[in-house]
Amino acid sequence: MKSSIFAGVSAVVVLAATADVAGAPTIDNVTQVTSHVTLQDALNNAANGDAIVIGAGTLAEDNIDFPVGVDVTITGAGSGLTFIDGGGAANPDNPILDMRNTAQTRDTVISGLTLINGTRTTDSSGRGALWIVGATSPVFIDVRFLNSSGSGASGAAHMEIVSATSAPRFERCEFRGGFDAFSDMIVRGPAEFVQCLMIGSSQTQAVAVRDTASPLFVNTTVVHPNRAFLLRETAQVSIVNTVLEGTVLTLDSGIINADRSLFSGATGNNIDGVATFVDAVGGDYRLATGSLGIDMGDETAYSAAGGSVGDLDSNLRLRDDPSTADTGTGIVSYLDAGPYEYQSAPCDGDANGD
Repeated sequence: MKSSIFAGVSAVVVLAATADVAGAPTIDNVTQVTSHVTLQDALNNAANGDAIVIGAGTLAEDNIDFPVGVDVTITGAGSGLTFIDGGGAANPDNPILDMRNTAQTRDTVISGLTLINGTRTTDSSGRGALWIVGATSPVFIDVRFLNSSGSGASGAAHMEIVSATSAPRFERCEFRGGFDAFSDMIVRGPAEFVQCLMIGSSQTQAVAVRDTASPLFVNTTVVHPNRAFLLRETAQVSIVNTVLEGTVLTLDSGIINADRSLFSGATGNNIDGVATFVDAVGGDYRLATGSLGIDMGDETAYSAAGGSVGDLDSNLRLRDDPSTADTGTGIVSYLDAGPYEYQSAPCDGDANGD
């Protein structure tokens, strides 16, 4: 069954950002032309539509609470340059970003940074890096979630989304190094994941989808040594052009709808099998030469989901592998599954690499 739940994404203007001499990041509201010591102070003094820029460096800050109804853009210098460090075990009581009932819309865009060492261990449902509740639908682009941890039998290492109406969006985001006794991520409402990489390491599963949630995963790779997905109650997950490694457990009335995806036991227009990654042990989850999943995706669905021209590595998204039969659909029939496009070598004698 093919999902038709797609939505666009607000445009992001990448603004210049610098670091001070000591290496700690600068925090500037470039709309108001003000500088701030903490991101919390910048948010507390922000107005609708303001642009906040964080420079390169590591910002040691936790429990950042978003003002209700205020939409801003927060732009880092890049996910490998700007870090917000929640403090890990030394600061275990709160998620890094707290967006519970704060009513942000898609006009709130957070991009170009890494959330690291988020930890919440003081209750049975800890959320390490991000907590979204209610009609709140921010957009995260090129954001990494690293080394987060939750706690208890129903916790979430990286984040929990609880919403019945709004759909947060995650594009070209990475989730790695999470730990919780239950799950790396809990989704209890609509959400969109486009060109994301989720490497699960919590004890039970990578993603737990519950209640009436209906998240969409497009060109995403989900890897877990045990379960990729747990579906409970009446949750319905739609996956398109997606690579799964790990089982899918559906309980109650949970349903997974798959289209042009790669996983063990797949039927229909999906591929039954496993991907061959370049170096999974070393953390490289690009498709290797000859892997299943190359040139088999639905390009129309990818475009409808607002997929970008570049993949998770910022390489060209639509690139044909001449050694693989094109079995995909759409304007072009060679889109790869997962967040990375296989970058085959140019033809012999090709002067311009096209």
